[in-house]
Amino acid sequence: MDESGTLRNGVDLLQNQLNDIHVEMFEFIFKQISYELVKQGISTLYSNYELLVKMLAHVQNDHQTTYLSALGLSYDQYLKLKEVLQNITLKYKFKNLEYLLCKVIEKQQQQRNKVYGKEILKYVTATPTYGSRSFRDFITKKHLTNVITPGDYQSMELIFIDLIEFYCKKIPSPDETELVSFLQKLLAIPSVTGTVEESLAQQWLAGQFEQNGFEIDLWQIDLPAAKSHPDFPGLEAPRTEALGLVAWWGGENGPTLVLNGHIDVVPPGDLNQWKGDPFSGRIENGRVYGRGSCDMKGGLVCNLFAIKAIKDAGIKLKGKVLFQSVVGEEDGGLGTFATLQRGYRGDAAIIPEPTEMQIISACAGALTFRLKLTGLAAHASNRLDGVSVIEKFWEIWKALKRLEEEKNKISNSLMARYKLPYPLSVGILQAGNWSSSVPDQLLAEGRLGVALGESPQTARKEFEMALNEVCFQDDWLRQHPVEIDWFGGQFASGQIPETHPLVILVSESHQSLFGNYPAVHGAPYGSDLRLMNGLGGIPTLHYGPGSVTLAHAPNEYVPISDLMTITRTLIKIIIDFCGVEEEV
Repeated sequence: MDESGTLRNGVDLLQNQLNDIHVEMFEFIFKQISYELVKQGISTLYSNYELLVKMLAHVQNDHQTTYLSALGLSYDQYLKLKEVLQNITLKYKFKNLEYLLCKVIEKQQQQRNKVYGKEILKYVTATPTYGSRSFRDFITKKHLTNVITPGDYQSMELIFIDLIEFYCKKIPSPDETELVSFLQKLLAIPSVTGTVEESLAQQWLAGQFEQNGFEIDLWQIDLPAAKSHPDFPGLEAPRTEALGLVAWWGGENGPTLVLNGHIDVVPPGDLNQWKGDPFSGRIENGRVYGRGSCDMKGGLVCNLFAIKAIKDAGIKLKGKVLFQSVVGEEDGGLGTFATLQRGYRGDAAIIPEPTEMQIISACAGALTFRLKLTGLAAHASNRLDGVSVIEKFWEIWKALKRLEEEKNKISNSLMARYKLPYPLSVGILQAGNWSSSVPDQLLAEGRLGVALGESPQTARKEFEMALNEVCFQDDWLRQHPVEIDWFGGQFASGQIPETHPLVILVSESHQSLFGNYPAVHGAPYGSDLRLMNGLGGIPTLHYGPGSVTLAHAPNEYVPISDLMTITRTLIKIIIDFCGVEEEV
């Protein structure tokens, strides 16, 4: 007779003589059946579970919990035991046993969660890819330790999320008063692009990082070397110096998240249109007013306070966070270009430009151009003896409008919300020097939109071909063609897919805190996103406080509530993306 048959006979004997048998004998046979179940594993015969249930049912109630716990079955085996019990409950009336078994399973589930949590942390530390569950396809794509079976993936996913929540809850919400005060101090430095205050703001910010115990790199950007580089993105503002600034926090055993932002701002413009000092940082109706408040010193401060909150909470990251404060974004991207050239790169990047807390995963490009036309001067009374450059420019302008119309026929779902996603505009137009003379010189400067997926080279070529066609059809312009100069900021377009793991991570992080998923779309303006994505090869998106409709406008402001929302979300993103190694 095989071993299983022997056990059956033993159970039959127990069922007939249970009241007379000595407890030690019962435990011996009980343990033999338990051993058989464990040895055969989850694939054990259904009948063996049935035998075990029958035995447990005949044990005195006050002993059942002890025997259940002493079985030493796996979690899945206990569930199988419960399934068998539920199927024969009416026959054997094992209600009390079922209740006790549920209690044992509940207790083992709690212990199981603790073990799995440790195993997940060990796995994240050991795997060569590291990273967030969503960004690195964690859980569903990688082989786990032997302790964890494929059937446990869903539970592990939930436990991993719980671990993120656990560490986030250990981080106090940033102090609103402190954050706003810091922003006000930064706004008080009028760091207009290309001015000496741009460098002063970088120096002040570097000092703040040093005071808070961060490692920093503050360096003089080699302007001649940058300008001579074939990938230099261009600049417009004259400058004699520029400073780069990077601070960091975290470890070397995980991915690197870049938090980038520009410290330069555009000039305030007509001061009469401002209700107060553009650099005062005044607070009114829950808003911080000032040039650069939303574009984008507010976002810079969110970056800083998110990193600082994690550090101050004593949490040590496996990966690293790079804080990049850059100059010259408004006129081309000098600062981000120089930072990339210095070697500061990461696995993903977030730039908190003003997006109204929505996700911008794509930005159109923008190329700055200058046109020069030459005519023939004459006295206004003899107008037909001269050639007016204004009249010649009118033909060029109509060609540019046709080009704009064709370019905006390009369809892309990310840009569907905009009536004119790729505008072509002229911002400067100068002609003539005397009211009673035929004008013979014209200067026009403007901006050419670059479509998503379109290269700057292609955009320039189409622009030049359109103007060459006009010149070819005009007798005067054929001999005196328009001069085209591409200068200043040369912004390529840039994008990552709407379904990119970074987009999902930011979206889920925001939703878990505030209950709604932020909209995901593109933007019709150029930004440093294209440098991070293209030149740096770093998946990058915008997600920040304030509205771009207020950028460059008088009475620019950023809502304080936006600042707090973005900061809290960034904290969670950092924890999720970089991972936690230990508490210090």
